[in-house]
Amino acid sequence: MADQINGAIGEGSDFTNLKATTPRAWVGRDKDRAFCIGLLQHAFVKLVDALAMVRLMPLDEKQQQTRTRRIKRWAA
Repeated sequence: MADQINGAIGEGSDFTNLKATTPRAWVGRDKDRAFCIGLLQHAFVKLVDALAMVRLMPLDEKQQQTRTRRIKRWAA
């Protein structure tokens, strides 16, 4: 879906499909922080699904732990 709108995500996006929110957003870039927090806090994405996405990222164990802690903090 994102490819169809030049990589942008916005109104009408299917947030139940985590791939549509782009895994890069969950890596923790400052510009994506508010977006990801909003997805979690407004229940567009479940915490369990966001954490599952981390396991799919090509990260070493320490990086995955860092991302996992960050996402849990965002969801609190």
